[in-house]
Amino acid sequence: MTSFSEKFLKCDMHLAGAHPRTFVTASMLKTLRERAAREGGAWDAMRTAALQTAKTTLAGPLPPLDPNTTAEGAALQLAFVHALWPDAGLVEAALAHIARAFACDNWVWHGHRPLRMDLYSSAATAHIAIAYDLLYDSLSEEQRGWIVRGLLARDLSWFFEIAAAKSEWWTKCRMNWQSVMMGNLGIAIMCTMERVPEWQRGIAMAIEGVVEVLDEEGPDGSHREGLGYWHYGIGEAAWFGLALKTFTGGQVNLFEHPYLRATRDFPLHMNTPDGGCFDFEDCGSHAQGDWLVALLAREYRDSALQSLVRVPEVMDMRFAVCYDPSLDASLPDETPTAHYFPCTQTVCLRSGWNVDATFVAFHAGKTTVPHAHLDVGSFIVGSHGRRLVPDSGVWTYDHYHGFFDVSGPRWDFDGNATLGHSLLLVDGQGQRYGEEHYAAIQSVELGKGADRIVCDVQPAYGTLLSRFIRYFVYLRPNIVVVLDDIASAVPRHFAWLLQYAGTVELGKGRWRIRNGDAAADVIFWGAKQEDGYRMTEERRTSHYRSAYSTDITRVVQFVSVGPMHRQREWRPAAVIVVGDATMHDCEAEFTSAGPVVTVAVTAAEETRTLSFDLVNKSIRA
Repeated sequence: MTSFSEKFLKCDMHLAGAHPRTFVTASMLKTLRERAAREGGAWDAMRTAALQTAKTTLAGPLPPLDPNTTAEGAALQLAFVHALWPDAGLVEAALAHIARAFACDNWVWHGHRPLRMDLYSSAATAHIAIAYDLLYDSLSEEQRGWIVRGLLARDLSWFFEIAAAKSEWWTKCRMNWQSVMMGNLGIAIMCTMERVPEWQRGIAMAIEGVVEVLDEEGPDGSHREGLGYWHYGIGEAAWFGLALKTFTGGQVNLFEHPYLRATRDFPLHMNTPDGGCFDFEDCGSHAQGDWLVALLAREYRDSALQSLVRVPEVMDMRFAVCYDPSLDASLPDETPTAHYFPCTQTVCLRSGWNVDATFVAFHAGKTTVPHAHLDVGSFIVGSHGRRLVPDSGVWTYDHYHGFFDVSGPRWDFDGNATLGHSLLLVDGQGQRYGEEHYAAIQSVELGKGADRIVCDVQPAYGTLLSRFIRYFVYLRPNIVVVLDDIASAVPRHFAWLLQYAGTVELGKGRWRIRNGDAAADVIFWGAKQEDGYRMTEERRTSHYRSAYSTDITRVVQFVSVGPMHRQREWRPAAVIVVGDATMHDCEAEFTSAGPVVTVAVTAAEETRTLSFDLVNKSIRA
């Protein structure tokens, strides 16, 4: 099969002498102008903002240790608005921002030095190069040469040396660093090719680097770093793919890659009804419905994905060139409400697609993926537009105090550690980091009113445990049942953790979580009064200074429950019934007969029974 880079080297470059030639062409600009005139609103806001930016006096040089501000981004946005509504003042302002960026000799963020190139410098290079492409016909030959010489003095020249020799670590990784940097530098070379020696070789290297990352991703379209880094790492690969498709007149189309086709399912099912997403790993709880989702929806004519798209209040270049307003935006009736991503060991479940729907998600897999948390085997629950059992999500990065040092300091941040997730502590300790530490989903059965998951979590705890099988059931539409079968070679203290959002009212063996208009009744079994047990509500507040010189305050809050005395074996279970704040009390009855545990849940005058066979590791609903 011919590779994408081989296709590129063979293609007819009929756009080589034209500008603009990446993302938009002259004919495409005409279409965008017609849309802007017809739609107004966000387009008018973009034009107004650009005119205001052009009038704003620049406040001196960029900080020498942290030059990555908005200079290059402002230049790009000014150039794009000028391409739609020609204005000499916008050109002058864009050039002033480029000059301000060029006044900084080193574009690498200080936390990434001594690298010669990084995510920030490559983004700055791409932004200025795209601005050059858009402004080309409004620039003098002297101005064109000045811009490209400035780019060649930094990343553009270094790219050929570093990428060819693979002399910096990011050239060999299979994660967002390579896709972002290769994509950005490839875009920059496309924009400036007439002044860049060996431009074809440079673009071919960029294609190969981006495709290496896409090839590393699983066939189910999921992403091991979560939805946030999916948007960044895969998003920049797709952005590069759009530039390449435009540049080659469609002759080289990265959207033919099977991963990009499959990844449409990831934002569709990872987005949550509360306006966020399942935020495992270093992932912020942000729904994805911007330019990337719009681009994938357009390329694959996907109406379900188009239904996620939200037009921004102020238009920007990416959304403008990616969004097709003519595409139908509706969820087909057959769109499933349950989805399993085996490559990332993640299951997303919901009662429906409305904003008040219950959403439940479960995450297992490796502890060693990039940006990993010690969270395998954890889950979240939400309903009526609110999170009730949350994930701790991403904490602000603190590069100088071990945030990425997996040998130990990373796990001192509660959000990264097991403590920040609904899991188990063993003698006060959480999961371990390493290739041998993981949680493996053993079976998934979806549908027929009950979604069932059986997961072996023991390897994540190493020698702390000899057995930890988590049984997880979602009884549609609003009941979650969790049963853990735990054993250790020696007696240990166990603490079962349930994170909560909002407030909690503790009772004997049960508690109620309230968060706005949503509530959850939790009934816990396995801590016997006669044996003694501990149940505590804990709120831990962390204060630290991030690598961005920002004071950070982050909180985890959870209920912890466990036997008072050390045990060799333990079988805790919890029933979580969610609803609105007026929901009535529910009841649960637990019985144990040898290796079989039965749970009968009564809610809304209906009783539903589950049977857990701990020998055969099966669930009957």
